Amino acid sequence: MTRPDPLSDKDLASAVRSALVRRADVVDVSRAEIHARVSAARQGRRTGPTLGSTLRLFAVAALVVAGGAALVFVGSSGKPKETPAPAVKADATPNARQSPLTTPAPTSASNPAPVGDRDPGGIPETLNGKPVFIGLAAVVHALATTDATQFLVGGWFHDASVSFCSGGIGLDPSPLLRGCETFVGGNAPWGGSFPGPQGRMYWNDQSLSGGRGPSIVKVHTHDRTAAACWAANRAQCRAVMVVDEVLWTGDDWTNAGPLSVVEAVNRLTSLGIVTEIPMDAHTTLSVGRRLFTTTVSDRCPTPWPHEVFELHGDPRFGLIAVFPDEAARVSAQAALDPSAPGCAADAQIVLSDAPAWVGVQNVLALVYGTDISHRAQAALAGLPGPATYTPFPPAGLDESYRVVDDAEAARAAGDLDSPYLLGADVVNDTYRRFAANALSYSIEPGRPVTKSDVGATLWAQLGAAAVPGTPRLYVVDHPGSTDPALAQEVVVTFQQQHPTLDTWDLIFVR
Repeated sequence: MTRPDPLSDKDLASAVRSALVRRADVVDVSRAEIHARVSAARQGRRTGPTLGSTLRLFAVAALVVAGGAALVFVGSSGKPKETPAPAVKADATPNARQSPLTTPAPTSASNPAPVGDRDPGGIPETLNGKPVFIGLAAVVHALATTDATQFLVGGWFHDASVSFCSGGIGLDPSPLLRGCETFVGGNAPWGGSFPGPQGRMYWNDQSLSGGRGPSIVKVHTHDRTAAACWAANRAQCRAVMVVDEVLWTGDDWTNAGPLSVVEAVNRLTSLGIVTEIPMDAHTTLSVGRRLFTTTVSDRCPTPWPHEVFELHGDPRFGLIAVFPDEAARVSAQAALDPSAPGCAADAQIVLSDAPAWVGVQNVLALVYGTDISHRAQAALAGLPGPATYTPFPPAGLDESYRVVDDAEAARAAGDLDSPYLLGADVVNDTYRRFAANALSYSIEPGRPVTKSDVGATLWAQLGAAAVPGTPRLYVVDHPGSTDPALAQEVVVTFQQQHPTLDTWDLIFVR
């Protein structure tokens, strides 16, 4: 396995350290506004209108596939993003909660507390009458805090007891950034990937049963140990969410068996999707894809269970549903038609094969194609070996719409580790869109790109980078945006002649 332009150990350490501490400027948003905006973002995809409006296209100076220094982690799906240091305010007067690393012993939370409405992923949005910040809302709130006042954060977390210890590259003196922290991620279960720009959590002595699962925890920021961080990292350290207490760890809504929601998602999204790209006569580049989940736009009707998630990253995967027990899954599978599932289906995604159900224990997945169904079956059954690995879809499959939808869905969910969220200021742009309610989206039908759409410079660069005939232009509408400048995006996507992190890429043309 090779990679182009390898970095020296010194450069790699510096790049990793920079990637771990980036943050973005944040608009101070009230709790009520955060909940309103996150609810709007969770509307998910909608079927867009026909392409009829006048497009306002702006040429870009360079194509993001070839320009700038690149950091490529073999086996990682994320691309580093260049973002400025955040404008996080300095510590306020220390208060009684600014001594985290003396928090109580690990908590095994019981769940008698009254919960409010549910996030689409099943996490309560309130607990004992107090708001719970979930996904991107938690990240924004943490960055906007000015002192160590406690607040509640919910999600499908892991507590760092089983992963994400970096092994010592460029460690900051403070434990807040020593590599064993976790991050908030999106608002759906995920298998885990290299920490990106998402909000950081430090669990200290707190833990979850099995190390991961649905949970609500009490946290604070502006911890006193942030003073020990390197000066360049201090603002990022202050925004780390230090866990003080585990308050809730699931209930009848989120519980499932014999496979839990987290275990089911982890098994399927860990399936290896790999292709080998010849670099020259002697070397090849292994390119892999990361499956990830997002919540569905609307609750799925009976007999679907509460916990249903869309699958992104490859067009041969549609959804995963985790039932309370195996009997419920068997009954639902017999009643549901994979060609018209009535849940989480997008007719604009070009499919490679016929739909098929994959049922394992209490889990039901919608996939496309006999070969991929066998591989998904093996992954969900926990079988090791080559049966769980699959090549990329056929090279002639048009994945242009799927790529745009994956990028928009990941950003709306707060999962900023998508390989398609590459380019200048992606993190800042996500925070601006959150503040302007400009994350929910609809995608208009695509069409071939022309030179007049993008200008001579970008047209020439597309000619050099794209497989001929594959570039397509999509208009993405954000109908709820309060900022007219963020109400519409123009995106060009294309199949790469010389793949890097995937065989497809996209450019946001602003």
